Amino acid sequence: MPTVITKEHVWREGNICHFVGIITFDASYDDAGEAVDLSPYMKEIMYVSGMNTEDAPGYMLVIDDTNFATPASFTAKVFWFDYDAVADGAAITVLATTDLGAVKFRIHAIGKAF
Repeated sequence: MPTVITKEHVWREGNICHFVGIITFDASYDDAGEAVDLSPYMKEIMYVSGMNTEDAPGYMLVIDDTNFATPASFTAKVFWFDYDAVADGAAITVLATTDLGAVKFRIHAIGKAF
């Protein structure tokens, strides 16, 4: 199953669109991040913030904003805190093929409306 975006709220303020939803990753995470497409909701992303949900303990979502060049998509990367590692407390990249199927993050994206 690919990464899934579940819409919670979408609203418009003039020519600005707000999207709030849940990202659910798939069972085979790509360590380069996963593409998130918001083109059904806005024509261009200006800002995205990510928040953990209760389904993501120990994980952190990082939005790669260098990919905003593709108007309404971005790359979402996941890091985790390996407290058993030698360098306790450091956030490390989630490895490729890690099953993140139960990990969810909430996002708020702001962009240009259609």
